[in-house]
Amino acid sequence: MATAYTYKDFDLNFTTDEFGDIDTLEDEAAIKQSIRTIVFTIIGEDARFQNPKFGSKVFNSLGEKINSITAIDLGSKIESSLLNWETRISIIDIVAEPDYIKNSYVVTIKYKIKNLNINDVITIDLGIIK
Repeated sequence: MATAYTYKDFDLNFTTDEFGDIDTLEDEAAIKQSIRTIVFTIIGEDARFQNPKFGSKVFNSLGEKINSITAIDLGSKIESSLLNWETRISIIDIVAEPDYIKNSYVVTIKYKIKNLNINDVITIDLGIIK
C-alpha cells in the first residue's frame, strides 16, 4: 500500500508518539517547519545540519531601524535563502511589512509545493534585536 504523503520530516519539537518514537510532519506541515527553520537559523550558527552555510541572513537586518526599506531587504534575504535551501517549493510572493507598534516585521510567504501542486502560505513574525 502506497503512503498518502510525499514529504515527511521529523517534528523538531521532538514530541513522541505512544511508542516513544519521534513524531513526524508530513507534506504541508513538513514544508512549513522547513521554511521556519531556514529563516530562523543564523548562517554558521548551527552544526545540526552539517553545513555552515545553511540558514538565512535575516538577523543581520533586524538591528536596523524599522522601515519599509529594511522590510524589502528582509524579503529579499528570505527569498534567497529559500531558493538555496528549500527546493520542494516554488516561491509565488514574499511580502515583508513593518509593524511599527510591535517593533517587528510580519513576513508573508506564498509558495507552491512542487510535487503536490498545492499553493500554501506561511506568516512569520520577526522581532527586532536590540
